[in-house]
Amino acid sequence: MSKGRLDALLDGLGIKVVPVYRRRAAAQSHARGTMHEIRNQYGDGHLVFVLRCIKQTKNNRDELWSETIEAVSDILSQRTDWAIERAGDVLDAFDHIPLGVLRGKAVAAVRGRYGQPFEP
Repeated sequence: MSKGRLDALLDGLGIKVVPVYRRRAAAQSHARGTMHEIRNQYGDGHLVFVLRCIKQTKNNRDELWSETIEAVSDILSQRTDWAIERAGDVLDAFDHIPLGVLRGKAVAAVRGRYGQPFEP
């Protein structure tokens, strides 16, 4: 799948990738490289399910950050049965998982580890 085909896949999900020098808006991401790597490693179906878990849940739809996408992918790659047997339950569960808060805590922990001040 070329860069154009990735964009077509994302269009179907209502997601647009924008350059890093542009501010992200709702349903936009800077994470083209991350999504490309996940798709290459696990396939289109996995990437689509990962992005649906983020974008199609009421509290996380704008959390299309590379760190978040990678973390959700890591979890779902360990439990491939969830996408097949329990997809609806997984999507419902993501309505209650505050991905933005968790990402903020992870970023703060990494910055603290390297002596950088936390910036909310």
